[in-house]
Amino acid sequence: MGLARAWLNLGSAWYHEPAVASAHAAEALRRALALDAQQAEAWVLMGALQHQYEHDWTAAQRSFKRAVAMAPQLAFAHSGYGAHLFMHGDFAAAALELTLARELDPQYINCRNHMVNLRIAQGRLVDAEAELSAMQDIAPPTVSLVGLRGVLAMCRGDAVTAIAHYERARELMPEHPGCWLALAAAHAMAGHDAVADALIAQLPQRFPGRPISAYGWAIFETRRGRHHRAFAALERAVSECDPYAIQIPCDPSFAALHGDARWAILLTAKAFKTHGLRALADAGLKAPPES
Repeated sequence: MGLARAWLNLGSAWYHEPAVASAHAAEALRRALALDAQQAEAWVLMGALQHQYEHDWTAAQRSFKRAVAMAPQLAFAHSGYGAHLFMHGDFAAAALELTLARELDPQYINCRNHMVNLRIAQGRLVDAEAELSAMQDIAPPTVSLVGLRGVLAMCRGDAVTAIAHYERARELMPEHPGCWLALAAAHAMAGHDAVADALIAQLPQRFPGRPISAYGWAIFETRRGRHHRAFAALERAVSECDPYAIQIPCDPSFAALHGDARWAILLTAKAFKTHGLRALADAGLKAPPES
């Protein structure tokens, strides 16, 4: 079970190709559940695998519900289910699960991170800021907290503040290309095209052979104003099984693309239908962000 969790984390953070990491995780989980099918944690991980990598929400929801039924007092189970309800676009149900997880374990940082992302997706930026402030004492400047502050600043249109946060994130984790992509996106949003392009140009030399998230590329290209490249990156994110592709319809990072005819085409494309994402695509098209 620990091995599966490690592989899922390596895939989600793009330290390994997601398809390869998820295959290893699936093998480990099958073995874990064969040894003991009553492990709630293993069912949470199975749900994450089924949703983010296999794009089978029906199977994933069964796994999450099984975990919650087995261990109703386990914050990890409610947090995992809440995070994936959020990624699926069911914001109200996600808030209930994440709130319960926080009550069960107020210092569980992952749960609080998920709540911040949920509030940002809902457009409730004041609430997102309150969540971040509440985390400050128990998670002083970690890359996760600093990165979320950068995301929040970007959503507010404050590129200067976002640059400062992403600079700090890069200092904390210089070996991760995602920090460089995020910093480049913030500079692009600020109109610093030359700086943004210079940061991107350094990636091949700094991270030779390292896989880089197509989803992250899509955010950069959107902020850079190169929508044709952004759509190409989003299509690649779906085809490469990027673990965050399921969030495309409800990620405010792509708001600038919504008025483009290609947005509706993307959400109804064969790739989405093939991977079982049509329901999420419909939710993204029909559900306006909360004020």
